[in-house]
Amino acid sequence: MKTLRYKGYQGSIEVSSKDNTLFGEVLFISPLINYEAKTVEGLERAFHAAIEDYLNSCLIQGTQS
Repeated sequence: MKTLRYKGYQGSIEVSSKDNTLFGEVLFISPLINYEAKTVEGLERAFHAAIEDYLNSCLIQGTQS
């Protein structure tokens, strides 16, 4: 399976032919974090943004990422 990688995190890449959309989730962490886009480049940007949001949230809450 192909995955996205960013700052040590991995994300899945899935295709919805019904919606003509790419989507995925960050793997091996809790909570569940999803992202989606119409293009591969957009999916990668959405994945990076999801990781940045997660890391900022952890920083604000004082939890370990």
